[in-house]
Formats: sequence, C-alpha cells, structure tokens
Amino acid sequence: LAGVVDGSAVASLALRDVVDHSLQWLPGGAQADLVLARRGEDIVAIAVSEIDRKAEDNLAANGIGELDLGKLPATVLASGQQAVETFASGLEEWKLLTALALNGLAREAVRLAAAYACERQAFGQFIGTFQAISHPLANFQVEVEGGKHFAWKVIHEISVGDESAAANVSLALWWNAQTAVRAGIQGLRTFGGYGLTTEYDIHLYNLRAKAWGLILGDPARLLEEAGRRIYAGEAAALPDVGPVSIDFDLGEEAESLARETDAFFQKTLTPELKAHAHYSWDGHHPEVHRKLAEARLLFPELPPEKGGRAASPYASHAVASVWEEHGWTGHAKGTTMMVAAMIDKFG
Repeated sequence: LAGVVDGSAVASLALRDVVDHSLQWLPGGAQADLVLARRGEDIVAIAVSEIDRKAEDNLAANGIGELDLGKLPATVLASGQQAVETFASGLEEWKLLTALALNGLAREAVRLAAAYACERQAFGQFIGTFQAISHPLANFQVEVEGGKHFAWKVIHEISVGDESAAANVSLALWWNAQTAVRAGIQGLRTFGGYGLTTEYDIHLYNLRAKAWGLILGDPARLLEEAGRRIYAGEAAALPDVGPVSIDFDLGEEAESLARETDAFFQKTLTPELKAHAHYSWDGHHPEVHRKLAEARLLFPELPPEKGGRAASPYASHAVASVWEEHGWTGHAKGTTMMVAAMIDKFG
C-alpha cells in the first residue's frame, strides 16, 4: 500500500466479489501490482506479480488485464458491513470516473474527426462541408457535452443528498459508454480507409471506447441497475465527493416561468386537446399556439417588443421541460424560433 501511495506501485479495483468471480477482467489489470477487492464480508489487498498478469497484446493497448484473483495471496484490510459499504462507494466513484474518462475519449474522437474533415478534400470540396459528414459530428458534440454535464450533475446530486443520485451514477456511465462507442465509430468512418490503419490515432479511440465500457459487462445492464435503484428501492453506497461548487439549480426566474407555463397548459389542454397531442408535427395545434403567443409564452426568449419575455437560456430550458411533461410538441415552435432568432440577430 505504501508503494501505491508514493506512486511506485499500481493498484486496481476488482469490480465483482472474488467469492463469486475469481477470474475477472480488471481496469489497469495489465499493470496492477495490487488489487483491492471484496471477498465476502472482507475487503482484501491482493498481491499481483508479473507472472500473474494475463494481458494479451492488442492494438488498443488499453491496460485491461484478466486475473484469477482467487488463486493469489491476499491480506485482509477490513471486515464487516462498514468496510463493504466503503468499498462499494469506491466502485460507484469508479463508475463516475470511468464515465468522465469515456466522455473525454469521445470528445477527442470527435475533435480528431472534425479536424480531418477540414483538411480532406473530395469532389473538389472539404468533406466537412458535406452534411453527411458534419451533421453526425455536430450531433455527437452535443451528446458529449450532455454526457459531461450529466456526470457533473450527478456529483452535485451526491453532494446535496439528492435521492436520484444513485440511479444517475449508473445512467451517467451508460450514457457516456454508448456515446463513446458511437463517436469512435463515427470518427473512424470520417477518416475513411485511413481510420483502419494504425498510423492514425483514431483507431485507438475506437478500440478503447469499446473496451473500457465493457469492463463491467454489457453497458445495457446499467439501465437495469438504474431501474432497480429507482423502482425497486435498491440501495447504493455513494462516495464522499466533498464540497461541490457547481450548482445545477436553474434559478427563480426559470422556476417562475416554468410554473406559469405549467399553469397555462393545465388550464388550456382539454381532454380533446390531450388526445390530439403527438410528439411529431401532427401534434401542432394553431389555436393553442395562438393563445401561448398572446400570453407571451410561445417564444419567451425573444425581447418584449417582439412578443417574448427576454427569458434567459436557463428559463427557456425550464419551459421546454414543461412542454415535454405535458406531451405537447415543440416542433413548430422550435423551427419558427430558429428562424426568428436569425431575423432578430441579423435582420
């Protein structure tokens, strides 16, 4: 342990109870000198020698290793419920850190692809000017940003004791795992044939994205875990994240405008209108939107002289969530607001 503290030794975590899973894949297992693991009611430190490590050479060089932990010498560090819960909280912290690592990986994969799309030419044009190239990359940039802020939000939820935090730990890892895989594939495809060669780094991002997200098993299982935590009351020991300066509260203006919008829908949406509602363009109802405009709630982002409330982005986001809660389509509003914003800015 002293070597781990001073940096001369590498430690890893066993993600499953050694009693039930002696042989398992470990993050950093290819370099681990020590593995911290749960063994029934004990938390143990397992010594690993070079001969014990089973790391196949691979193009990803991802550091993952397979170890038969049950056959290796172990020292009991602590026992009992408190020890088990402390270790479990460490695994939840690992999930969050892995989610953010995958997020960073996905971000760089998109950046590499975008940079290549700005220099590679086909048919006399930079390939980044073709929507089939640029739009998927733009979509992934949004998903990457969402994944980062989702993980940050979970950390904030843990710090304030939000009851959603436990399930959202699982969801943050699931989101970033599947985003990283898809972003890696899209990045590789942007490079075309070059993406398949080892001379271009994008192949590393593609392979590592797939491997990192599978260490714990199929990421879809994280959705099951989140479901158990939300609906079946499955408990989870969460890590101590310390003071968190990031605040995800949208503010009083946002809450006030959201309440007003909610009251409008509560009053306006009759059973007939609710039956008409649909997430697509078919759910658009001119009369409802006319009433929203009269209440200056249709485009709250616009300045007052143009029918809005000069609402902040936070307030607009809160209002959009209310539309979603009532199942009222925002397709017509969104498209019209996009054009209105351009006219407002550029004339």
